[in-house]
Amino acid sequence: MPRKNVTYACEICGREYVKLEAAVTCEQLHKIPEKVRVSKYNPNDRKCRFPESVIVDFTDGTSCRYYRGPMHQED
Repeated sequence: MPRKNVTYACEICGREYVKLEAAVTCEQLHKIPEKVRVSKYNPNDRKCRFPESVIVDFTDGTSCRYYRGPMHQED
């Protein structure tokens, strides 16, 4: 007879867990972006429309600077 498997998924990243508590903990550990501020552009790169870096503020009051990586072409 088939058995029933119950898993719990983090609503943010989609990772599945056997225990509900583990899924709740995973959700609580994710930083949720609130707004992007302080966009820094390279004045010598006139062709690039994207900033070199941005600071992202999160809902828990923390912030982090993100840097642009290598550009790739969308299909």
